[in-house]
Amino acid sequence: MKKYLVLLLFGYVCWGQSPIYPLIDAGEAKVGAYYKDLDNELDPFVGTWIYTNGNTSLTITLHKKVMAHIDIAGFNYYEDTLIGEYKYVENGVIKINTLPQMQLNIPSYNHNITDVIILRNNPLVINISFDEPGVDVVGLAAVMIMRREDSGSVQKLKVNFRMSEAPVSVNGVSPQTTYTLPYGEYILTKQP
Repeated sequence: MKKYLVLLLFGYVCWGQSPIYPLIDAGEAKVGAYYKDLDNELDPFVGTWIYTNGNTSLTITLHKKVMAHIDIAGFNYYEDTLIGEYKYVENGVIKINTLPQMQLNIPSYNHNITDVIILRNNPLVINISFDEPGVDVVGLAAVMIMRREDSGSVQKLKVNFRMSEAPVSVNGVSPQTTYTLPYGEYILTKQP
């Protein structure tokens, strides 16, 4: 009887495990799967990065979140992802600062920079969703296309910030089409 109980328990444990797939396959999400960063592809993006141009600066902090639970309308799976927040200063005036949210224990999708999609390997290029608190415009969405562009021993991150979906007019009213952070290309340097 003891053997059967052990065998039954072993079978249950084996059956209950989530299948593990490479992160690059996350676009083909399967219920209960775990899309793991098997080759540590996200690690080069982790850290605090700063762009400066005179009195204007952009600071982005990215952390790797392991086995983040994703639930999209009852479609559940897990993935390793990046979460992040940012601060934008223009002419010495802080326009927006979401960096304190990095300290909060919130779901990954509640961060303002999240939801990584690997666009290309070698060189690795990722697409990461961008949000701004208080900007809730139907259809308006933006992304940051990121890739490493190191210069010698200086670690650099090239970020192309752009609109990914256009806003929709509601009742003939033209909606907001921009964020506080201007669309464009930024070269950020990793901070120690």
